[in-house]
Amino acid sequence: MQTTTKLNVLYRMRPDGTIVAHDPSVRVFDTLRMHTGMNDKEMLKDIEEKMYVLEYMLKKNIDDVNLVGRTIAEYYFDKDNFMKKMKRK
Repeated sequence: MQTTTKLNVLYRMRPDGTIVAHDPSVRVFDTLRMHTGMNDKEMLKDIEEKMYVLEYMLKKNIDDVNLVGRTIAEYYFDKDNFMKKMKRK
């Protein structure tokens, strides 16, 4: 019996670096809803915030694995201050 894998693409990055939604996945949202307790509006806001962080890293040329790790760690450690600091720059 052969097993196949199907990709579930949610977002795509255009050649100019912008990230666009591809196709909303009902299953992914159901799973996130179950594990996070967030509603759809909260999840979309959270995803938009994370996209903003990724776009910020692209704009600032943060592409070294250590810098990416540090940036993501800062985001998760103190999200509110990180977002304020990011918006100032």
